[in-house]
Amino acid sequence: MEWTETIVSQGIRRPGFAADRWSEQWLAKQFASFGLEGVRMDPIEVERWEEQTCNLEVRAASGSLVLDCFPVPFSTPVQELSGELALDSFDQTGDLTNLPGKIAVYSNVHIAVVQSVVRDELATRTYDPDNDFDTLVHTVPFGSRFQSVMLPALAAGAVGFIGIVQQGWESNKYFVPYDGEHWALPGVWVSPSVGQLLLELMDAGPVHVTVSYSADRTTTVSHNVIGSLPGVSSDWVIIGTHHDAPWLGAVEDASGMALVLAQARYWSRLPRFLRPFNMLFLVNGGHMSGGAGILDFVVTHRDTIDESIVAIHLEHVARDATVENGVLTPTDKVVPRWWFTSEIEPLEDALDSVIQAEDLRRSFILPPSIFFENPPTDGAFLLGTGVPIVQLLAAPVYLFDPSDTLEMVHEESFLPITRAVIELINELSVWDKDSLRDLRREPTPPVP
Repeated sequence: MEWTETIVSQGIRRPGFAADRWSEQWLAKQFASFGLEGVRMDPIEVERWEEQTCNLEVRAASGSLVLDCFPVPFSTPVQELSGELALDSFDQTGDLTNLPGKIAVYSNVHIAVVQSVVRDELATRTYDPDNDFDTLVHTVPFGSRFQSVMLPALAAGAVGFIGIVQQGWESNKYFVPYDGEHWALPGVWVSPSVGQLLLELMDAGPVHVTVSYSADRTTTVSHNVIGSLPGVSSDWVIIGTHHDAPWLGAVEDASGMALVLAQARYWSRLPRFLRPFNMLFLVNGGHMSGGAGILDFVVTHRDTIDESIVAIHLEHVARDATVENGVLTPTDKVVPRWWFTSEIEPLEDALDSVIQAEDLRRSFILPPSIFFENPPTDGAFLLGTGVPIVQLLAAPVYLFDPSDTLEMVHEESFLPITRAVIELINELSVWDKDSLRDLRREPTPPVP
Protein backbone atom coordinates (compact mmCIF):
# COMPACT_ATOMS: atom_id res chain seq x y z
CA MET A 1 0.00 0.00 0.00
CA GLU A 2 2.93 2.31 0.64
CA TRP A 3 4.04 1.83 -2.97
CA THR A 4 0.50 2.66 -4.12
CA GLU A 5 0.38 5.79 -1.97
CA THR A 6 3.79 6.92 -3.26
CA ILE A 7 2.68 6.57 -6.87
CA VAL A 8 -0.65 8.31 -6.36
CA SER A 9 0.98 11.23 -4.53
CA GLN A 10 2.73 12.30 -7.75
CA GLY A 11 -0.50 13.44 -9.42
CA ILE A 12 -2.38 12.60 -12.61
CA ARG A 13 -0.51 9.94 -14.63
CA ARG A 14 -1.78 10.25 -18.18
CA PRO A 15 0.75 9.31 -20.87
CA GLY A 16 3.32 12.07 -21.14
CA PHE A 17 2.33 13.77 -17.87
CA ALA A 18 5.06 14.57 -15.35
CA ALA A 19 3.71 12.06 -12.81
CA ASP A 20 3.80 9.27 -15.38
CA ARG A 21 7.38 10.10 -16.36
CA TRP A 22 8.26 10.06 -12.65
CA SER A 23 6.64 6.64 -12.29
CA GLU A 24 8.77 5.21 -15.09
CA GLN A 25 11.99 6.38 -13.47
CA TRP A 26 10.86 5.23 -10.02
CA LEU A 27 9.88 1.78 -11.28
CA ALA A 28 13.23 1.32 -12.98
CA LYS A 29 15.00 2.27 -9.74
CA GLN A 30 12.86 -0.21 -7.78
CA PHE A 31 13.66 -3.00 -10.26
CA ALA A 32 17.36 -2.20 -10.04
CA SER A 33 17.28 -2.11 -6.22
CA PHE A 34 15.78 -5.63 -6.22
CA GLY A 35 18.70 -6.86 -8.30
CA LEU A 36 16.76 -7.52 -11.50
CA GLU A 37 18.90 -7.96 -14.59
CA GLY A 38 18.78 -5.95 -17.79
CA VAL A 39 16.64 -3.19 -16.28
CA ARG A 40 15.76 -0.75 -19.02
CA MET A 41 13.21 1.74 -20.26
CA ASP A 42 12.14 1.03 -23.82
CA PRO A 43 10.78 4.17 -25.54
CA ILE A 44 7.29 4.15 -27.07
CA GLU A 45 5.32 6.82 -28.89
CA VAL A 46 2.13 7.94 -27.16
CA GLU A 47 -0.55 10.60 -27.48
CA ARG A 48 -0.56 13.13 -24.65
CA TRP A 49 -4.02 14.67 -24.14
CA GLU A 50 -4.97 17.34 -21.61
CA GLU A 51 -8.25 19.25 -21.31
CA GLN A 52 -8.12 23.02 -20.97
CA THR A 53 -11.48 24.81 -21.26
CA CYS A 54 -15.04 23.58 -21.80
CA ASN A 55 -18.22 25.65 -22.05
CA LEU A 56 -21.77 24.71 -22.95
CA GLU A 57 -24.25 27.56 -23.50
CA VAL A 58 -27.89 26.47 -23.81
CA ARG A 59 -30.75 28.44 -25.37
CA ALA A 60 -34.34 27.22 -25.09
CA ALA A 61 -37.81 28.73 -24.90
CA SER A 62 -37.43 28.99 -21.11
CA GLY A 63 -34.24 31.06 -21.36
CA SER A 64 -30.47 30.72 -21.58
CA LEU A 65 -27.92 29.24 -19.23
CA VAL A 66 -24.30 28.08 -19.15
CA LEU A 67 -23.60 24.51 -18.03
CA ASP A 68 -20.49 22.64 -16.96
CA CYS A 69 -18.91 20.07 -19.28
CA PHE A 70 -15.77 18.01 -19.88
CA PRO A 71 -14.24 17.39 -23.33
CA VAL A 72 -14.55 13.88 -24.72
CA PRO A 73 -10.91 12.68 -24.75
CA PHE A 74 -9.28 12.70 -28.19
CA SER A 75 -12.29 14.40 -29.79
CA THR A 76 -11.84 17.46 -32.01
CA PRO A 77 -11.62 20.78 -30.09
CA VAL A 78 -13.87 23.56 -31.32
CA GLN A 79 -13.69 27.30 -30.81
CA GLU A 80 -17.43 27.78 -31.24
CA LEU A 81 -19.97 25.27 -32.48
CA SER A 82 -23.65 26.22 -32.52
CA GLY A 83 -26.51 23.96 -33.42
CA GLU A 84 -29.78 22.36 -32.44
CA LEU A 85 -29.85 19.32 -30.17
CA ALA A 86 -31.22 15.99 -31.40
CA LEU A 87 -31.49 12.73 -29.52
CA ASP A 88 -29.04 9.95 -30.42
CA SER A 89 -31.35 7.00 -29.84
CA PHE A 90 -29.67 4.49 -32.16
CA ASP A 91 -29.35 1.91 -29.38
CA GLN A 92 -33.14 1.89 -28.91
CA THR A 93 -34.54 2.60 -32.40
CA GLY A 94 -31.75 1.95 -34.89
CA ASP A 95 -32.77 5.21 -36.57
CA LEU A 96 -30.48 8.26 -36.74
CA THR A 97 -32.13 10.13 -39.60
CA ASN A 98 -32.72 13.01 -37.18
CA LEU A 99 -29.00 13.69 -36.62
CA PRO A 100 -27.47 15.18 -39.83
CA GLY A 101 -26.36 18.72 -39.09
CA LYS A 102 -27.43 18.46 -35.44
CA ILE A 103 -25.60 18.09 -32.14
CA ALA A 104 -26.31 14.57 -30.87
CA VAL A 105 -27.32 13.97 -27.24
CA TYR A 106 -26.58 10.47 -25.99
CA SER A 107 -27.25 8.85 -22.60
CA ASN A 108 -24.27 6.66 -21.79
CA VAL A 109 -25.90 4.23 -19.36
CA HIS A 110 -23.31 2.00 -17.73
CA ILE A 111 -23.80 -1.72 -18.19
CA ALA A 112 -25.21 -3.64 -15.22
CA VAL A 113 -23.98 -7.25 -15.21
CA VAL A 114 -26.04 -9.84 -13.32
CA GLN A 115 -23.40 -11.93 -11.56
CA SER A 116 -25.50 -15.10 -11.39
CA VAL A 117 -25.55 -15.09 -15.21
CA VAL A 118 -21.76 -14.77 -15.33
CA ARG A 119 -21.46 -17.62 -12.84
CA ASP A 120 -23.98 -19.95 -14.48
CA GLU A 121 -23.39 -19.25 -18.16
CA LEU A 122 -19.98 -17.68 -18.74
CA ALA A 123 -17.40 -18.68 -16.12
CA THR A 124 -15.40 -21.91 -16.19
CA ARG A 125 -14.77 -21.69 -12.43
CA THR A 126 -16.21 -19.53 -9.63
CA TYR A 127 -15.18 -18.91 -6.04
CA ASP A 128 -17.96 -17.22 -4.07
CA PRO A 129 -18.31 -18.84 -0.63
CA ASP A 130 -20.59 -16.02 0.60
CA ASN A 131 -22.99 -16.61 -2.33
CA ASP A 132 -22.85 -12.92 -3.21
CA PHE A 133 -23.31 -13.75 -6.88
CA ASP A 134 -26.87 -14.96 -6.20
CA THR A 135 -28.04 -11.36 -5.89
CA LEU A 136 -25.14 -9.10 -6.93
CA VAL A 137 -25.47 -6.82 -9.95
CA HIS A 138 -22.13 -5.34 -10.95
CA THR A 139 -22.11 -2.01 -12.81
CA VAL A 140 -19.05 -1.70 -15.05
CA PRO A 141 -17.39 1.57 -16.18
CA PHE A 142 -18.61 1.36 -19.79
CA GLY A 143 -21.84 1.86 -21.66
CA SER A 144 -22.91 -0.48 -24.44
CA ARG A 145 -20.76 1.37 -26.98
CA PHE A 146 -17.62 1.00 -24.88
CA GLN A 147 -15.02 3.35 -26.42
CA SER A 148 -16.98 4.01 -29.62
CA VAL A 149 -19.44 6.31 -27.90
CA MET A 150 -19.48 8.91 -30.69
CA LEU A 151 -19.30 6.56 -33.66
CA PRO A 152 -23.03 6.34 -34.54
CA ALA A 153 -23.42 10.12 -34.32
CA LEU A 154 -20.32 10.67 -36.44
CA ALA A 155 -21.47 8.17 -39.07
CA ALA A 156 -24.93 9.74 -39.17
CA GLY A 157 -23.63 13.21 -40.00
CA ALA A 158 -23.97 14.93 -36.62
CA VAL A 159 -21.79 18.02 -36.23
CA GLY A 160 -21.23 17.55 -32.49
CA PHE A 161 -21.83 15.21 -29.56
CA ILE A 162 -22.99 15.65 -25.98
CA GLY A 163 -22.71 12.53 -23.83
CA ILE A 164 -24.55 12.18 -20.54
CA VAL A 165 -22.46 10.22 -18.04
CA GLN A 166 -25.06 7.96 -16.42
CA GLN A 167 -22.94 6.33 -13.71
CA GLY A 168 -25.07 7.42 -10.77
CA TRP A 169 -23.11 10.19 -9.08
CA GLU A 170 -22.59 13.78 -10.09
CA SER A 171 -19.51 13.88 -12.32
CA ASN A 172 -18.75 14.66 -15.95
CA LYS A 173 -15.06 13.78 -15.91
CA TYR A 174 -15.34 10.49 -17.74
CA PHE A 175 -12.08 9.57 -19.45
CA VAL A 176 -13.52 7.58 -22.36
CA PRO A 177 -12.43 6.92 -25.04
CA TYR A 178 -8.76 6.38 -24.26
CA ASP A 179 -7.81 4.79 -27.57
CA GLY A 180 -5.53 7.63 -28.68
CA GLU A 181 -7.39 7.90 -31.98
CA HIS A 182 -8.36 11.14 -33.66
CA TRP A 183 -12.14 11.43 -33.35
CA ALA A 184 -13.22 13.86 -36.07
CA LEU A 185 -16.17 15.20 -34.08
CA PRO A 186 -16.38 17.75 -31.28
CA GLY A 187 -17.72 16.12 -28.14
CA VAL A 188 -18.31 16.87 -24.46
CA TRP A 189 -19.47 14.92 -21.43
CA VAL A 190 -22.04 16.31 -18.99
CA SER A 191 -23.10 15.06 -15.56
CA PRO A 192 -26.36 13.19 -14.87
CA SER A 193 -28.15 16.29 -13.56
CA VAL A 194 -27.07 18.46 -16.48
CA GLY A 195 -28.06 15.70 -18.87
CA GLN A 196 -31.49 15.39 -17.28
CA LEU A 197 -31.98 19.13 -17.66
CA LEU A 198 -31.06 18.96 -21.37
CA LEU A 199 -33.49 16.09 -21.95
CA GLU A 200 -36.31 17.95 -20.18
CA LEU A 201 -35.67 21.08 -22.26
CA MET A 202 -35.67 18.99 -25.44
CA ASP A 203 -39.02 17.49 -24.47
CA ALA A 204 -40.45 21.01 -24.19
CA GLY A 205 -39.25 22.22 -27.59
CA PRO A 206 -36.21 23.00 -29.76
CA VAL A 207 -32.96 23.54 -27.87
CA HIS A 208 -29.93 25.27 -29.35
CA VAL A 209 -26.47 25.19 -27.81
CA THR A 210 -23.06 26.65 -28.36
CA VAL A 211 -20.16 24.38 -27.48
CA SER A 212 -16.59 25.58 -27.12
CA TYR A 213 -13.64 23.75 -25.70
CA SER A 214 -9.92 23.46 -26.01
CA ALA A 215 -7.50 20.64 -25.29
CA ASP A 216 -3.79 20.11 -25.81
CA ARG A 217 -2.80 17.04 -27.79
CA THR A 218 0.80 16.18 -28.66
CA THR A 219 2.75 13.10 -29.65
CA THR A 220 5.43 12.35 -27.10
CA VAL A 221 7.56 9.54 -25.70
CA SER A 222 6.70 7.23 -22.83
CA HIS A 223 8.49 4.03 -21.79
CA ASN A 224 8.00 0.36 -21.01
CA VAL A 225 9.93 -0.53 -17.86
CA ILE A 226 11.45 -4.01 -18.02
CA GLY A 227 13.65 -6.23 -15.87
CA SER A 228 14.34 -9.95 -15.66
CA LEU A 229 15.57 -12.79 -13.48
CA PRO A 230 17.06 -16.12 -14.59
CA GLY A 231 15.48 -19.41 -13.51
CA VAL A 232 16.17 -23.10 -13.89
CA SER A 233 14.09 -23.56 -17.05
CA SER A 234 14.57 -22.13 -20.53
CA ASP A 235 10.86 -21.19 -20.48
CA TRP A 236 9.76 -17.74 -19.38
CA VAL A 237 7.01 -16.30 -17.22
CA ILE A 238 5.95 -12.72 -18.03
CA ILE A 239 4.41 -10.69 -15.18
CA GLY A 240 3.07 -7.29 -16.17
CA THR A 241 0.74 -4.34 -15.80
CA HIS A 242 0.73 -0.69 -16.96
CA HIS A 243 1.83 2.52 -15.26
CA ASP A 244 -0.36 5.27 -16.73
CA ALA A 245 -3.86 6.30 -15.64
CA PRO A 246 -6.62 8.76 -16.58
CA TRP A 247 -6.51 10.51 -13.19
CA LEU A 248 -4.66 9.77 -9.92
CA GLY A 249 -5.36 6.10 -10.63
CA ALA A 250 -5.05 4.43 -7.25
CA VAL A 251 -6.83 1.33 -8.53
CA GLU A 252 -6.09 2.06 -12.22
CA ASP A 253 -3.27 1.12 -12.02
CA ALA A 254 -1.06 2.04 -9.08
CA SER A 255 -2.43 -1.08 -7.40
CA GLY A 256 -1.33 -3.18 -10.38
CA MET A 257 2.16 -1.70 -10.21
CA ALA A 258 2.33 -2.63 -6.53
CA LEU A 259 1.40 -6.23 -7.41
CA VAL A 260 4.14 -6.47 -10.04
CA LEU A 261 6.69 -4.91 -7.70
CA ALA A 262 5.76 -7.45 -5.02
CA GLN A 263 6.39 -10.30 -7.47
CA ALA A 264 9.70 -8.82 -8.57
CA ARG A 265 10.91 -8.33 -5.00
CA TYR A 266 9.80 -11.80 -3.87
CA TRP A 267 11.42 -13.73 -6.72
CA SER A 268 14.59 -11.61 -6.59
CA ARG A 269 15.15 -12.72 -2.98
CA LEU A 270 15.21 -16.41 -3.92
CA PRO A 271 18.25 -18.24 -5.28
CA ARG A 272 18.04 -19.08 -8.96
CA PHE A 273 17.38 -22.79 -8.33
CA LEU A 274 14.10 -21.88 -6.58
CA ARG A 275 12.85 -19.91 -9.56
CA PRO A 276 11.20 -22.52 -11.81
CA PHE A 277 11.28 -20.28 -14.92
CA ASN A 278 13.09 -17.31 -16.34
CA MET A 279 11.05 -14.27 -15.33
CA LEU A 280 10.39 -11.02 -17.15
CA PHE A 281 8.71 -8.14 -15.32
CA LEU A 282 6.97 -5.54 -17.46
CA VAL A 283 5.25 -2.28 -16.55
CA ASN A 284 4.21 -0.81 -19.87
CA GLY A 285 3.19 2.71 -20.77
CA GLY A 286 0.54 4.00 -23.12
CA HIS A 287 -2.43 2.02 -21.84
CA MET A 288 -4.47 5.23 -22.04
CA SER A 289 -3.11 5.80 -25.53
CA GLY A 290 -4.52 2.81 -27.34
CA GLY A 291 -2.30 0.25 -25.61
CA ALA A 292 0.81 1.68 -27.25
CA GLY A 293 3.24 0.11 -24.78
CA ILE A 294 2.00 -3.47 -24.93
CA LEU A 295 1.69 -3.28 -28.73
CA ASP A 296 5.36 -2.29 -28.89
CA PHE A 297 6.32 -5.04 -26.44
CA VAL A 298 4.60 -7.72 -28.53
CA VAL A 299 6.68 -6.69 -31.55
CA THR A 300 10.03 -6.11 -29.84
CA HIS A 301 9.96 -9.10 -27.45
CA ARG A 302 8.34 -11.75 -29.61
CA ASP A 303 11.18 -14.22 -29.01
CA THR A 304 10.62 -14.10 -25.23
CA ILE A 305 6.85 -14.35 -25.69
CA ASP A 306 7.24 -17.40 -27.91
CA GLU A 307 9.35 -19.06 -25.19
CA SER A 308 6.90 -18.23 -22.36
CA ILE A 309 4.78 -20.77 -20.53
CA VAL A 310 2.37 -18.06 -19.32
CA ALA A 311 1.87 -14.30 -19.33
CA ILE A 312 0.32 -13.01 -16.10
CA HIS A 313 -1.17 -9.52 -16.19
CA LEU A 314 -2.27 -7.94 -12.89
CA GLU A 315 -4.63 -4.96 -12.77
CA HIS A 316 -6.96 -3.31 -10.26
CA VAL A 317 -7.08 -4.20 -6.57
CA ALA A 318 -10.51 -2.63 -6.33
CA ARG A 319 -12.93 -1.97 -3.50
CA ASP A 320 -16.59 -2.16 -4.41
CA ALA A 321 -18.71 0.94 -3.98
CA THR A 322 -22.37 1.82 -3.77
CA VAL A 323 -24.19 4.85 -5.12
CA GLU A 324 -26.91 6.20 -2.87
CA ASN A 325 -28.57 9.60 -3.33
CA GLY A 326 -25.93 10.55 -5.86
CA VAL A 327 -22.99 9.76 -3.55
CA LEU A 328 -20.35 7.14 -4.32
CA THR A 329 -19.30 5.29 -1.16
CA PRO A 330 -16.69 2.50 -0.85
CA THR A 331 -17.69 -0.71 0.91
CA ASP A 332 -15.73 -3.48 2.64
CA LYS A 333 -16.28 -5.83 -0.33
CA VAL A 334 -14.12 -6.35 -3.40
CA VAL A 335 -15.24 -5.67 -6.94
CA PRO A 336 -15.78 -9.04 -8.67
CA ARG A 337 -12.43 -10.34 -9.90
CA TRP A 338 -12.21 -11.47 -13.50
CA TRP A 339 -9.39 -13.93 -14.13
CA PHE A 340 -9.28 -14.17 -17.93
CA THR A 341 -7.46 -17.47 -18.44
CA SER A 342 -6.51 -19.44 -21.54
CA GLU A 343 -8.72 -22.49 -21.94
CA ILE A 344 -6.16 -25.04 -20.80
CA GLU A 345 -7.50 -27.33 -18.11
CA PRO A 346 -4.33 -27.71 -16.00
CA LEU A 347 -3.89 -23.93 -16.03
CA GLU A 348 -7.51 -23.37 -14.97
CA ASP A 349 -7.22 -26.07 -12.31
CA ALA A 350 -4.04 -24.58 -10.87
CA LEU A 351 -5.52 -21.08 -10.78
CA ASP A 352 -8.74 -22.35 -9.21
CA SER A 353 -6.69 -24.11 -6.53
CA VAL A 354 -4.68 -21.03 -5.54
CA ILE A 355 -7.73 -18.74 -5.61
CA GLN A 356 -9.44 -21.01 -3.08
CA ALA A 357 -6.28 -21.49 -1.02
CA GLU A 358 -5.90 -17.72 -0.65
CA ASP A 359 -9.63 -17.14 -0.15
CA LEU A 360 -9.91 -14.70 -3.06
CA ARG A 361 -13.66 -14.29 -2.91
CA ARG A 362 -15.84 -12.98 -5.70
CA SER A 363 -13.57 -14.56 -8.30
CA PHE A 364 -14.52 -15.75 -11.77
CA ILE A 365 -12.20 -17.70 -14.06
CA LEU A 366 -13.35 -16.68 -17.53
CA PRO A 367 -12.44 -17.65 -21.09
CA PRO A 368 -10.40 -14.77 -22.55
CA SER A 369 -12.84 -14.27 -25.41
CA ILE A 370 -16.07 -14.40 -23.42
CA PHE A 371 -16.90 -10.66 -23.60
CA PHE A 372 -14.94 -9.68 -26.71
CA GLU A 373 -12.60 -11.36 -29.14
CA ASN A 374 -9.89 -10.48 -26.60
CA PRO A 375 -10.10 -9.63 -22.87
CA PRO A 376 -10.40 -5.90 -22.00
CA THR A 377 -6.85 -5.66 -20.64
CA ASP A 378 -3.40 -4.96 -22.04
CA GLY A 379 -2.91 -8.70 -21.88
CA ALA A 380 -5.33 -9.00 -24.80
CA PHE A 381 -2.53 -8.15 -27.16
CA LEU A 382 -0.48 -11.05 -25.80
CA LEU A 383 -3.30 -13.52 -26.39
CA GLY A 384 -2.92 -13.21 -30.14
CA THR A 385 0.69 -14.35 -29.95
CA GLY A 386 -0.28 -17.81 -28.72
CA VAL A 387 1.13 -17.51 -25.22
CA PRO A 388 -1.23 -18.80 -22.47
CA ILE A 389 -2.50 -15.96 -20.33
CA VAL A 390 -3.83 -15.32 -16.85
CA GLN A 391 -5.18 -11.79 -16.67
CA LEU A 392 -6.53 -10.41 -13.39
CA LEU A 393 -8.88 -7.49 -13.92
CA ALA A 394 -11.55 -5.79 -11.85
CA ALA A 395 -13.89 -3.27 -13.48
CA PRO A 396 -15.24 -0.88 -10.82
CA VAL A 397 -17.75 1.67 -12.02
CA TYR A 398 -15.44 4.53 -10.94
CA LEU A 399 -12.42 3.35 -12.96
CA PHE A 400 -12.29 6.30 -15.40
CA ASP A 401 -13.43 8.97 -12.94
CA PRO A 402 -11.40 11.11 -10.49
CA SER A 403 -13.12 9.13 -7.72
CA ASP A 404 -10.44 6.44 -8.20
CA THR A 405 -8.54 7.48 -5.08
CA LEU A 406 -6.68 5.61 -2.34
CA GLU A 407 -9.85 4.79 -0.39
CA MET A 408 -10.97 2.67 -3.36
CA VAL A 409 -8.02 0.28 -3.09
CA HIS A 410 -8.89 -2.98 -1.33
CA GLU A 411 -5.66 -3.13 0.64
CA GLU A 412 -6.52 -6.47 2.25
CA SER A 413 -6.31 -8.16 -1.16
CA PHE A 414 -2.69 -7.28 -1.91
CA LEU A 415 -1.08 -10.10 0.06
CA PRO A 416 -3.40 -12.99 -0.91
CA ILE A 417 -3.24 -12.04 -4.61
CA THR A 418 0.54 -11.92 -4.39
CA ARG A 419 0.70 -15.32 -2.69
CA ALA A 420 -1.74 -16.78 -5.21
CA VAL A 421 0.42 -15.72 -8.16
CA ILE A 422 3.54 -17.13 -6.50
CA GLU A 423 1.76 -20.42 -5.84
CA LEU A 424 0.43 -20.54 -9.41
CA ILE A 425 3.92 -20.18 -10.87
CA ASN A 426 5.21 -22.92 -8.59
CA GLU A 427 2.31 -25.22 -9.54
CA LEU A 428 3.15 -24.73 -13.22
CA SER A 429 6.73 -25.89 -12.62
CA VAL A 430 5.73 -29.47 -13.52
CA TRP A 431 4.93 -28.29 -17.06
CA ASP A 432 6.87 -26.89 -19.98
CA LYS A 433 5.50 -24.41 -22.49
CA ASP A 434 5.00 -26.89 -25.32
CA SER A 435 3.18 -29.48 -23.22
CA LEU A 436 0.88 -26.86 -21.71
CA ARG A 437 0.06 -25.22 -25.02
CA ASP A 438 -0.76 -28.58 -26.59
CA LEU A 439 -3.69 -28.92 -24.15
CA ARG A 440 -5.42 -25.74 -25.29
CA ARG A 441 -9.13 -26.14 -26.06
CA GLU A 442 -10.99 -24.40 -28.88
CA PRO A 443 -11.72 -20.82 -27.75
CA THR A 444 -15.17 -20.00 -26.48
CA PRO A 445 -16.86 -17.41 -28.73
CA PRO A 446 -17.92 -14.08 -27.23
CA VAL A 447 -21.43 -13.83 -25.83
CA PRO A 448 -23.88 -12.00 -28.11
